[in-house]
Amino acid sequence: MHQLSSFLSRFNIDQEELLIQIFPLIQEHVVETIRPTEEQMREWRNSPEGRQEFERYMLSKFTVVPSKRTIRTLWDIYNGKRQTSRDKALVRSFIEAHRYAVACAHCGLTEGKFHVDHIIPLSRGGRDEPENLQFLCVRCNLKKSNRYDSRKPLI
Repeated sequence: MHQLSSFLSRFNIDQEELLIQIFPLIQEHVVETIRPTEEQMREWRNSPEGRQEFERYMLSKFTVVPSKRTIRTLWDIYNGKRQTSRDKALVRSFIEAHRYAVACAHCGLTEGKFHVDHIIPLSRGGRDEPENLQFLCVRCNLKKSNRYDSRKPLI
């Protein structure tokens, strides 16, 4: 990592902005690299102990124990489960609960319009649950699109 920093310091490049841009790509690559085979997933889906076997497999791929939420999200991603619509009642309650402390989770902006964003996008296996929601200003939300959030690692 030091070599990368040393190399980038030769150029007029904002290293933090660069990492913000490439981190979602790295996360996608890691998610694909640790992906079990289709045969393994099929076997685990059809087995009563399949979730536990999947969890053991995931634990073998990490050097730091992943959270149950991370394992559940990876299970959904690898099984192709996608939530296609958001829970509007959940979004309303999230807005209500944070009504007086709204700030963009990326840039810190406190004025203007905000979107309720899914940290792990629904289209990528994210869930409609409060810990997967954040406020983003319009600019940051459009910039993030349906990518993994570079500021909140999936894994």
